Amino acid sequence: MTLAHPSFRQMRDELRVGEEFLSKYNRPGPRYTSYPTAPVWNDAFGPADLEKVLEEAEKEKTPVSLYMHIPFCESLCLFCACNVIIQKDKSVAPPYLDVLKREMQHISRNVSENRPVVQFHWGGGTPTYLTPDQIEDLFSFTREHFHFAPDSEIGIEVDPRVTSREHLETLRKLGFNRLSMGIQDFQADVQKAVHRIQPFEMTRDLLFAARELGFDSINVDLIYGLPYQTPDTFAHTVDQIIGLAPDRVALFSYAHVPWLKKQQGSFAFDQNISRRTRGRFEELI
Repeated sequence: MTLAHPSFRQMRDELRVGEEFLSKYNRPGPRYTSYPTAPVWNDAFGPADLEKVLEEAEKEKTPVSLYMHIPFCESLCLFCACNVIIQKDKSVAPPYLDVLKREMQHISRNVSENRPVVQFHWGGGTPTYLTPDQIEDLFSFTREHFHFAPDSEIGIEVDPRVTSREHLETLRKLGFNRLSMGIQDFQADVQKAVHRIQPFEMTRDLLFAARELGFDSINVDLIYGLPYQTPDTFAHTVDQIIGLAPDRVALFSYAHVPWLKKQQGSFAFDQNISRRTRGRFEELI
């Protein structure tokens, strides 16, 4: 299925985003990966304040959402601005998992069984940096300390470069029902520039395997404004993505912040590429 298909032309007309709308919402904002978002945190909020918040939530019997951060990656993607630890030696994982379990024990004391977990997400880093056995052990430990709603959304971020069929089978067996796959761009020169070699076929095969195993929802992440991207090449990546029919697409603008993330200084950045690519993406949808 291509972008020329009649249904996509109709969708483009119905969902067209105008310049006025883009201008209204084209504002800097905090990274979506942290909640509460970074500007909310300050030194005035300490451990005692956290305990108070946990106690108040327990009194109100609010449902629970959990996020678990696995910070490890085998290699560094040069566009990345997340909190990651690059380490091929996977002996670093067990000590971190031990600390994570202790934190879980502490938090769970303020969460009674009549407060179900309705959302649970593993992010990173690369959660599938862990072995299937480590994933099963950590998830089982979580279930021992929290009560999950029967219809809870249980999601995980996966990197197709390091995620095996065994990983997917283990995740599905445990109850994970949502996957988020990082893609960013399928063009070879873009992938080489950002140090993330991930052929289309690799991603396609993992996505189809996830469908076969019964995952309810599959998300893919794309980034516009990367080195060597053009509106035309990005349009081709979008065409390939639509052919894979994910349930959701998360589209991000590349944030060039080499003063915060030194690895981004390894490539030149064209300030105009984001605007040109965004304009073409507006045309595509």
